[in-house]
Amino acid sequence: MRLLEYNNDGEFSLTQFFDDIPLYAILSHTWGPEEVTFGDIKDGNGTSKIGIPSKALRGSPLADFSVIERMLWAETRQTTREEDMAYSLLGIFDVYMPLIYSEGRANAVGRLQEAIDRKEKGIKHKNFSVLFSLSAVSDIERFVAREHELTEIHKALSGDGSRRTVILHGLGGIGKTQLAVAYAKQHKDNYSAIFWLNIKDEDSLKQSFARVARQILREYPSAGGLGSVDIKGDLDEVIDAIKAWLSLPYNTRWLMIYDNYDNPKSAKNTDPAVVDIRQFLPESYQGSVIITTRSSEVKIGHRIQVTKLENIQDSLKILSNTSNREGLENDLDAIKLAKKLDGLPLALATAGAYLDQAATSFSAYLGLYKESWAKLQKTSPKLSSYEDRTLYSTWQISFEHHSVSEDPDWKRELVKDELSFHGAMRILSDHGLVEVDKSSLELLESRGYSIHGCVHSWTVHVLNQEWDCSLARVALKSVALHVPGEQANRPWLTQRRLLQHAARCSYIVLNGLVLNDGMAGTYFNLGYLFNDQSKLAEAEQMYQRALQGKEKAWGPEHTSTLSTVNNLANLYADQGKLAEAEQMYQRALQGYEKALGRENITTYIPALNTIWNLGSLFEEENDLAKARIMYSKALAGYEKVVGPNHLKSHSLQESLRALDIPTGKKRHKLLRKLGLSIFYVITVQSLPNQLSVCAAAASTNTSWVSASQLGADDDVRSSCLDQKKPEAVGRARNQGRHDRSHLMVHLATA
Repeated sequence: MRLLEYNNDGEFSLTQFFDDIPLYAILSHTWGPEEVTFGDIKDGNGTSKIGIPSKALRGSPLADFSVIERMLWAETRQTTREEDMAYSLLGIFDVYMPLIYSEGRANAVGRLQEAIDRKEKGIKHKNFSVLFSLSAVSDIERFVAREHELTEIHKALSGDGSRRTVILHGLGGIGKTQLAVAYAKQHKDNYSAIFWLNIKDEDSLKQSFARVARQILREYPSAGGLGSVDIKGDLDEVIDAIKAWLSLPYNTRWLMIYDNYDNPKSAKNTDPAVVDIRQFLPESYQGSVIITTRSSEVKIGHRIQVTKLENIQDSLKILSNTSNREGLENDLDAIKLAKKLDGLPLALATAGAYLDQAATSFSAYLGLYKESWAKLQKTSPKLSSYEDRTLYSTWQISFEHHSVSEDPDWKRELVKDELSFHGAMRILSDHGLVEVDKSSLELLESRGYSIHGCVHSWTVHVLNQEWDCSLARVALKSVALHVPGEQANRPWLTQRRLLQHAARCSYIVLNGLVLNDGMAGTYFNLGYLFNDQSKLAEAEQMYQRALQGKEKAWGPEHTSTLSTVNNLANLYADQGKLAEAEQMYQRALQGYEKALGRENITTYIPALNTIWNLGSLFEEENDLAKARIMYSKALAGYEKVVGPNHLKSHSLQESLRALDIPTGKKRHKLLRKLGLSIFYVITVQSLPNQLSVCAAAASTNTSWVSASQLGADDDVRSSCLDQKKPEAVGRARNQGRHDRSHLMVHLATA
């Protein structure tokens, strides 16, 4: 017999078998009018002919596919002998039965099903089989996505009948219950019985056990000790009887799903209403268990964290299914709404249910979501698939398990050291209100914590309905104090993390939701952050408020005030407002001279930065004589303070030499004489304190102009020499201003 064999190298080949015929042997090979050829299988074109998923043909474990799915693979087969339709699946299910070619197709399929049941559910499974029912839980008609999680659950629960436990952990509304429902429906044929229990509190759990008892007794009136127990009486006795029945020998193929285990017993949980799930698990080490919970404290099995839907198409499918509106993949407003709801199934289903019953557009709903969140959620239809919970109330459950102390010193206690802070955050994480942020691979500090956008909306509109100005000040100062300074290592990584928080801070400030007194330093740091992230309009607003605050607190000529004046001048220069920039630079310089003395400013770095920046401004205005004076003063000061060999001294020396480079047509002639032509220049101000200047040059020979002739620094020079074409990528950096340097100016005008 020649059969297709899937090799270790991932290829198919025809292999001749004589005695040891493999389990996947197919006795007849025709599906419908077209015969599936070796080429079809190898090229992946056989799937449409035979109805078998390509991932199965290419080697995925057969256990990944349900019994029903595998049975359907042979549904359309045309066989010479009708019984072969069933016999061809023996290898697919790894079962054995005698071949009886006179029994007919129906009998062959029936015997095959019995063989599969014996293998899947145990030799004596019929003594324990209970009709599959999910009447105790509401499910959704069309479950979306989560294929990876379903596969992981199946693998974790697969085994020899000994105890396997899976914990589905995640934010409220993330879809843990519906994932468990989807798994139970997909793999119901793998289990002799599936029971659903609501473990949100002890009373609900006991009522669930009473319902399970009724399910079992309908099938087996004298099952174990259940027949002698009064279901309407002592429920503790009912629970003990069910646990004993589940622990009987050969009763190993059951699945128990404990849903909503959100208040678990732990050393830290002092709530008198906690539930200890261990008291309600069967004692024998057999069967399968799924637990859904928001708490990260549940660790008695294989943990699977259920996260938000990453694929926007999955979010659109939920919106489409619940709103009964089609074509959302091309609806820009629907896409905007899906992005705003950020892959949270409960939020998407709630929006869809509202849109299904209201004559409103996706755009209008998004406006209501932003402007009237609490009222919108209160008036949205309830979802049967989420029991009695709504987006408005779902996180209230977690919050009520732990309320913040009213002690006015709680803030100091929270941040007195890193361990105290992480301990407090762990409480929120345990209840599923925040998550440890695992998104960043570029780490300079702790990963931090993330809060889902929908949870954030709940905290704003439900927990904080009355505005607290003092807490707003704490929030602004906390963000501002974390803005990295110029000397920080890769500061842009932290800045990017802070930018969204800073945007919220800006909203608070611009809408007068916080008092300005004592906030000048906070505004200055926020301005610095916005400026480095090229948010120039926002930076100007913050710098203006910082300047007003410092002038009021310390006077117009205090050095801290003048530092803000200098930064505001930098901002104006970056915006192209050169006249305003020069005015502010001159004010800062005159202020330093008055505060420190004309001679002393030559040894005060902030004053030297202003002189340097003024020189750069004059150069940009093509007033090279004034630029030379400013650069020379700054260079003399830096050489006195940090020495002539310091990087900043070298940079100023290059700036002075660059003033001698001819401009315009003269420079083009010089470049042509050297065999070079600069054909584009790109300036990228994406990194704080650095301006990336990219220039591509083409040469007719292997010679390359000395980078110093173009005013480039050592980094650019080495970059040029490393290229064959050559191409140069250099970063020119100027102190104080974040920053247009001579290199960018000269290359751009070349």
